[in-house]
Amino acid sequence: NGTLTGSPQWVSGLTGSGLQFDGLMASDDFVQVDDHSDLDLPTDFTISVWAATERSAGQVVLSKRDNAGGYDLGMTNGVPYFHSSTGCTPSTIVQATGEDIRSIGASQWHQITVTRKSGIIGLYLNGRLKSQGFCDVDFLTNALMRVGCDSSVYNCIDKFQGKIDDIAIYNRAISVDEIRRDCRRPGAISCPDTKEPIILTPTPNQVLPPTRAYWSWRGERGREGRSLNSNITYNI
Repeated sequence: NGTLTGSPQWVSGLTGSGLQFDGLMASDDFVQVDDHSDLDLPTDFTISVWAATERSAGQVVLSKRDNAGGYDLGMTNGVPYFHSSTGCTPSTIVQATGEDIRSIGASQWHQITVTRKSGIIGLYLNGRLKSQGFCDVDFLTNALMRVGCDSSVYNCIDKFQGKIDDIAIYNRAISVDEIRRDCRRPGAISCPDTKEPIILTPTPNQVLPPTRAYWSWRGERGREGRSLNSNITYNI
């Protein structure tokens, strides 16, 4: 549970109610969450959030960091990123370069998901993997979490302007199948349907040899692990 500070407003969310933040420099609108070990990210993890914004300036969706380390999830010019203050190189581990959510649907709800499994960190936007990096450093800090701006150590800079709903943090990397299922909620936009293939290789950041190219993919799987669609032909 968090404590509302300033004047974030309860509004209609993607499901139920969400919070709207005005993003004004003169106000400090945020939600503050007490430090808890469940919010540290020592090994595999998932952070998932739904956000809607039209703002172009840099803004932080959530932050749990101080001078000793931690992490934050935000956007620059509408492009989602995940940043670490704990010894990762580069510190902005993953960023959905070229994916401005305002051009996909300004003020519409977008699903932003970050996962880590065995050190590999992936950033998904609306159910699709957009960036991948590596960092196996533990994200441990005693800092309070803030939703709607950066941490108190950084004076609540990069305030979020828009709506935030349904933040979830897991102590495991949820699968791409789970991410896609969660994306297909009423009111969401631009989510993959069950027949869209899941690209395995190349990854978003992978540079292919100039003499050849290759792809591998699979179909989406249901909750029981079985393929949702069979006998589908894809043309490449």
